[in-house]
Amino acid sequence: MSIQTMIADDEPLARNRLKRFVGMDPDLFLVHECGNGLELLTTLRSSRVDLLFLDIELPGLNAFEILDEIGDIALPMVVFVTAFDIYAVKAFEVNAVDYLVKPFTGTRFEQALDRVKQRLNVKMSENANETVASVVAVLKSFVPRDNSGYQTRFVIHS
Repeated sequence: MSIQTMIADDEPLARNRLKRFVGMDPDLFLVHECGNGLELLTTLRSSRVDLLFLDIELPGLNAFEILDEIGDIALPMVVFVTAFDIYAVKAFEVNAVDYLVKPFTGTRFEQALDRVKQRLNVKMSENANETVASVVAVLKSFVPRDNSGYQTRFVIHS
């Protein structure tokens, strides 16, 4: 599993620390890092991202303004990474996976990552179930049946 990951934080030291943690997990692939809200918004509109580590106070646009702009359709899973605990409730109102308060430990980062992976597994399982159900529905509509209700043939191209 390769989780396309992005980091958005205006503090270079905080971005470097996050990059170190991201680099320790073989499932994470860092695709981009941003230092301000406008850069993040542009990047999110043009790139596929599964996971976003997001600071709240960014120059240009704050985290909540960015999330409002991109909407639910393009929204990756978000783990807020901030020095302010006052935004926690609002973060979960916009479906944050987790909320890390700086400075956080490696153990706390791993806990957040476990939540991300659990949510990804649920999402992949739901998608697989939907795919199977749609294939079954298509097959039911196209399979010829005789008077007894049994299938007379079953053709598979590949």
